[in-house]
Amino acid sequence: MLGIPELDEMICKQLSIQDLAQCARVCKKWHRSIIPILWHTLVIPSKHHEARETVRNTILEDYRYEQQLQLPSEASNQQQLSPFMPTLR
Repeated sequence: MLGIPELDEMICKQLSIQDLAQCARVCKKWHRSIIPILWHTLVIPSKHHEARETVRNTILEDYRYEQQLQLPSEASNQQQLSPFMPTLR
């Protein structure tokens, strides 16, 4: 992006998730800068059961960027993800 990580992060924090996703598609440099910001926190509400498989597959592809993952307290979620995310608690 601008080449100044602190400034890039300040700008990205002002954007919506949808805008960040679009920006990540502009070029490889922007993708590398934005994906860690976009993946900082992932919240999966328990009412969205149908999205679990999609989210699980996405985490398997890009989990290295995940800094915080919020799941409903259902044990099955943690059991499904724990082989792929050994530090999951």
